[in-house]
Amino acid sequence: MRRGAFALIDVLGFKGIWRRHPEDAVIRSLEALMATSQEDARLAMALGQIADFVAPVFLSDTVAFGLTARPLADVNATMKTSGEIVQFDEHTLDSWVVWHMGNFLAHLMRRALVAEVPMAFRGAIAFGRFGMTDRFIIGEAVDEAAPFHEAADAAIVGLTPSAEKFAQAEVPSPISKFFRYGIPKKQGHWNTWAVLPWGEPEDPKLDLIDLYGRILATEEPSVQADVDRKRQNTLAFLRAADEAAEAPMRALREQLLELPEPRR
Repeated sequence: MRRGAFALIDVLGFKGIWRRHPEDAVIRSLEALMATSQEDARLAMALGQIADFVAPVFLSDTVAFGLTARPLADVNATMKTSGEIVQFDEHTLDSWVVWHMGNFLAHLMRRALVAEVPMAFRGAIAFGRFGMTDRFIIGEAVDEAAPFHEAADAAIVGLTPSAEKFAQAEVPSPISKFFRYGIPKKQGHWNTWAVLPWGEPEDPKLDLIDLYGRILATEEPSVQADVDRKRQNTLAFLRAADEAAEAPMRALREQLLELPEPRR
């Protein structure tokens, strides 16, 4: 058993994916996501030497990830040795773990959108004790994440109460990884921090509205209304996040326009 951030995510619309794409293409896409996720985690952990990544477990379209902080004394000793003046307390270290799990999933979600077979993920991140092997996924964090990971009526990953308690607020920007949002459910809303599938400044620009709009679509009459609702909920989330990111710069531009012109 370990203590840290546990994520459980799945692919929206996966049950019908075999009618839309060849089987070998679906499997290649899942294998590619698994390989890149492990490489991302290995590089990130090698840089910080603060946390351990627990290899993902794939259960069809559902994926479980774990990220655990190393002992506090070891982490602070590592920081001191590397010349860093920052020293963690337990709460800050736990918050760091939750943030990095969100950051990791943001990149995974972004890659999934442009895979050979595009996929849109939803799910949940919890914090607590959990155990993961190739045969078992157990623990309090697993129990909390399980009912939340399919709660979103949209392609959104959110923080459960155990993870939400760690402050994730950032200045809204095009590279923020969290956005405070009322995630729509079939009944009511889940008010929490939601993970944004935005990349880094050096990443290629993606039109997320267009990508999600095309991925979350179907021609099957039996599920048309359900898929349309999830697509509209997802696009509304992305537009709200875009608006929040743009607002500070727009306010600054408006302030500059109100400044008196310099005398000549």
